[in-house]
Amino acid sequence: MSLSSLNSYLSRFVSHTRLQKIDQVLDLRTSRIRLVFDTLCDPHNISACLRTAESFGVQYIHIVNNTQNGKKKKAPLHSDISTSSHKWLTIYQHQNYSECITELKKLNYKLWVTNLSEKAISMDTVTAKDHEESERQHGVVYPSDKLALIFGNEHNGVSTDLSNARDENFILPMVGFSQSFNVSVSVGVALAYCKTLGLLKADLTEQEKEQFRSIWLRDSIGVSADSLVKKWESEANANQS
Repeated sequence: MSLSSLNSYLSRFVSHTRLQKIDQVLDLRTSRIRLVFDTLCDPHNISACLRTAESFGVQYIHIVNNTQNGKKKKAPLHSDISTSSHKWLTIYQHQNYSECITELKKLNYKLWVTNLSEKAISMDTVTAKDHEESERQHGVVYPSDKLALIFGNEHNGVSTDLSNARDENFILPMVGFSQSFNVSVSVGVALAYCKTLGLLKADLTEQEKEQFRSIWLRDSIGVSADSLVKKWESEANANQS
């Protein structure tokens, strides 16, 4: 019983317009850039960030809650702000910094941290190469590079744990008296630079597309999706016996 067969079955219960939209979005989704949010506390900010990320085609989001006293928690979302964007994203909720760092490093992501240090790279000076080089240059993104852009807490910025694990510090260019944008604005500006650099090009594997297509089809169908899946499984098992 293949996932593609299930998706083909579920597609019969979704409008042609919705099916076209799902395929269009999947064909423009990227995994090369991931976003990491460090203990954001305002539900409006979190939801606005997710809405922005989804609109730019980013699929994978990591949220660090840094749980204390062993109590698990999830970042609060404000659906009126996110317009339910979280439904179309893959969101990992980490209970501590080590868990998040280990996961991203295992997947070979370079950690780029928003930080006002003197050595931070300004996003308007970052360049993207179309070929690899034996000697890597500061502020250059190479074809094999995958980036995790890390945005800090509204009040305290990025944690020491994430900052110490960074590969680069980066800042967004500003010309006024203010030293920082609202976090959701920062996400939008950073992703706009990434798009200009060609770092948001679609790159999902066919397997990923089928997985997300299945999730999105079920969400589009609604409450009857589970019963339809069970019916398909029953019919598939009967045909195999």
